[in-house]
Amino acid sequence: MANQTTFTALVRLWLDNDPGLTERAHSAIKTALAVAAGNDRPPTAAVAEALLNLLLEDVPAGSSVYNDLIRAALYGVDWRELAADWTDSQGD
Repeated sequence: MANQTTFTALVRLWLDNDPGLTERAHSAIKTALAVAAGNDRPPTAAVAEALLNLLLEDVPAGSSVYNDLIRAALYGVDWRELAADWTDSQGD
């Protein structure tokens, strides 16, 4: 049975290896960090939300079992872990 670690690892794999998704993620993250800086919002929270919203944009519209399963999987991802990984790597 899949768990949060599995969902997070799968999303990390796609974010790291799909050039189009990686480019879109970098753009969303850059925007999120700029907005967060202006609002004194924690960068990790802003990046986590941006990454989730980026992936939710690709979920097909409408109601179906597949739509519900995709959304459930996306909400099962530890977005703060992914965001922390990304923001930590930028400091290197």
